[in-house]
Amino acid sequence: RWCFQVPRGYWRKSWKIARMFSVLMCALTFSVSAAAFAQHERVTLNFRQATVRQVLNEIQRQTRLSFIYNTEQTEQLGQISVEAHNESVTSLLDRILTGTGLTWKIQEDLILISQAGPETTAIPQAQEQETVLLTGTVTDIQKMPLPGVTVKISGTSFGTSTDANGKFRFSYPKNKAQIVLEFSFVGMQTTSVKYAGQKEIDVILYEDQKELDEVVVTGYQVLDKRTQTSAITTVKAEDIMIPGVTSIDQMLEGRIPEMTFMLNSGEVGATPRLRVRGTSTLLGNREPLWVLDGIVMTDPVDVDPDDLNNPDYLNIIGNAIAGINPQDIERIDVLKDASATALYGTRAANGVIVVTTKKGRIGKPVLSYSHSSKITRRPRYTDRNINLMNSQERVRFGKELADQHYIFPTQMPLVGYEGALYRLQSGLTDYDTFLNEVTWYEQVNTDWFDILTRDAYSHSHTLNVSGGSDIVRYYASLGYDRDNGVSNTTYTERYTVTAKMDVQMTSKMLMAIKLNGNVQKKNHLVSTLDAMDYAYNTTRALPCFNEDGSLFYYERYRGGYGGQGNKYLHYNIVNEIDNSSSGYDGKGIQVDLNLKYNILPTWDVTATGSYSVSSTLQEDWWGDKTAYVAALKNGEYEDKPIPGDDGKCILPYGGILKTKNSDTENLTFRLQSNYRKLFGEDDQHLINALLGYEGNMLRSKSMNNEVRGYLKERGMQFADRSSLNLDEYPLDKEWLQQNHLTLNRGLTNQLSVYLSLTYVYQ
Repeated sequence: RWCFQVPRGYWRKSWKIARMFSVLMCALTFSVSAAAFAQHERVTLNFRQATVRQVLNEIQRQTRLSFIYNTEQTEQLGQISVEAHNESVTSLLDRILTGTGLTWKIQEDLILISQAGPETTAIPQAQEQETVLLTGTVTDIQKMPLPGVTVKISGTSFGTSTDANGKFRFSYPKNKAQIVLEFSFVGMQTTSVKYAGQKEIDVILYEDQKELDEVVVTGYQVLDKRTQTSAITTVKAEDIMIPGVTSIDQMLEGRIPEMTFMLNSGEVGATPRLRVRGTSTLLGNREPLWVLDGIVMTDPVDVDPDDLNNPDYLNIIGNAIAGINPQDIERIDVLKDASATALYGTRAANGVIVVTTKKGRIGKPVLSYSHSSKITRRPRYTDRNINLMNSQERVRFGKELADQHYIFPTQMPLVGYEGALYRLQSGLTDYDTFLNEVTWYEQVNTDWFDILTRDAYSHSHTLNVSGGSDIVRYYASLGYDRDNGVSNTTYTERYTVTAKMDVQMTSKMLMAIKLNGNVQKKNHLVSTLDAMDYAYNTTRALPCFNEDGSLFYYERYRGGYGGQGNKYLHYNIVNEIDNSSSGYDGKGIQVDLNLKYNILPTWDVTATGSYSVSSTLQEDWWGDKTAYVAALKNGEYEDKPIPGDDGKCILPYGGILKTKNSDTENLTFRLQSNYRKLFGEDDQHLINALLGYEGNMLRSKSMNNEVRGYLKERGMQFADRSSLNLDEYPLDKEWLQQNHLTLNRGLTNQLSVYLSLTYVYQ
């Protein structure tokens, strides 16, 4: 009740009076300050032969004042020279406008420049007070302020720009027309906002995808192209998209200067050879380094050095980018010279191809579907570029060679006129039979292209969804590709899935999560077969089927089939294709996590982690009905194996199965700091600094095996050799005693610290 012998109620009453007095004093002080601050604004400048507009813009930049003026009136003044050192704005305006017929008038923080005369001084007091104070903040999607954004009133040249904190403030005379503000910034979408009386106008500018050409992506940084002197070529995926092509590396043909494109095989899914600025090595790996969203990609199989440049082998397993759906790709940057690839070290000796995938967009969910179909026409004998003899022409040509006493090669197939002549001269047939054979050969006209090839239909499908809000953005897609080869039984099949999500956890922290997965299945002809080459180079006088529809076998020189003993084996290309295969099954998944923290508007720190795993299985099978196995058996499929040293039998029963299992595991961690600072009166100086640490672990293992006696048609069993006396088949016993199982393990650890410092002037 009492305090210092004074009643409590008296103290309470005195406190209320003091608070009211303080509020009144503050209000009076602020009103006086608001009315008088413009009178005391001072500037320092020095112009030689500048326009009045340039001078006013500099005053506006150094102060919180804004100007309204008629552009035509100021341009009539021509160029002026003016110098001021800590001079008040009012004094400076008097010096500039004296004798020009123009006058100025301050209205809060707005200065109106108009023609001198009674109409300018007789502005009603009520009209002078009808102004609108526009304030607000401009940020990007990560809530980071954007300095230098142009803020303009639509339909006029009046406006201002945001300060270092992304804030803007200016006054504008109020009129009956509705005020619409336009916000524009390089690399961002221009945004219009209607003024509806709000106290603060907060605007978010979104990235403009049409401005992708203004920057380059190196995998570690996103840089302004105008500040780069490196040899970097950028293309948008949508500009190089080719319907029916399911691999992005094939789409790069002819699109990148100084990049050589070589396709060494016509097989379905063949992997092209890409060379950036020529070949950097003759013996080692010549392929460029693939980088996906900043993470270095590795091949699905740890390729042996002997197979690094073997096109037949690489066509089957593909390359590091084979599991990526081109529909998910946004852009591609090709880094060529040493200055562009320096951060990657020796790995970038063959160049770097940086692939950037699509990401979510702000807005309602958008679902899209993409489909393409392709029909590949098989060759035909009627094609203009295929000029091959028919059966009658081929028989006549053989007769002409025989009449000229031509000595036929001993290894050629005994068919056609020369085959019939050989049997006649060997006493195997009489003359009448010889004539009948020649007449029959003239009428065969086998269409090898129709038998061994097909009109292939291929198709691809992609379904994706994109959307999100200021806090969460997402992108997801599912893809399926089926590419059928022209050669029968050949195909490539791929399933892909992609999911990306960007989360604005706080105003300074952004988290990005990405998942990529793919499953691939391929079937090719075994390496000993080439159906297209066989169709182009085999005489049409050779039949493929008998009259009853069964396969026609002819005697063919063993050649590269190996084995010993008989030089000729019964052969039919269709039988070889039906009883052999070369398959590939692969699957892989990659998960990336990226955290970005903005310490300052010019300084951020990112932490990136990536984990990927892939598994592949390659199987080459030759059945016991093939000529390849018959050469090892030294006898036909129906024949019983001949025991003893004279039999030369390496494989008594069953076929051959070669397998290779490969597993790779890749772990990457990166911690990186980025600093970018513009400074100077006209922002003519730019410093860009990058400091990072990266660790990478690549682990691989593979198992190669070859087994014999494999019976695929009997439920994938193996022939029981327990009843065989291996001493009767010494060559087979010798092979069994050898080790045909190979295990490989690989481990590569890399640690790197990198620093990049760039200075740019103007």
